Amino acid sequence: MCEYANHRILSDIFAAYNFGRRLKTVKGLTPYEFIVDNGLQSQKSSASIQSINSRTKQLEAMQKCYRATAT
Repeated sequence: MCEYANHRILSDIFAAYNFGRRLKTVKGLTPYEFIVDNGLQSQKSSASIQSINSRTKQLEAMQKCYRATAT
């Protein structure tokens, strides 16, 4: 006797397993690796934006100082 009550449970298990195997091919990475990789890329771009913002603030401060000394 099969330990599963019916074959539907077994087919659901195999369907879930096969679906999970297909997920492993998201750009050659597992879903977890794909999410982590994209997260790291977005952190890098966020750091670049913060760097640009800080440089913009520095330039604005320099312009204010220049304008104050020019008058």
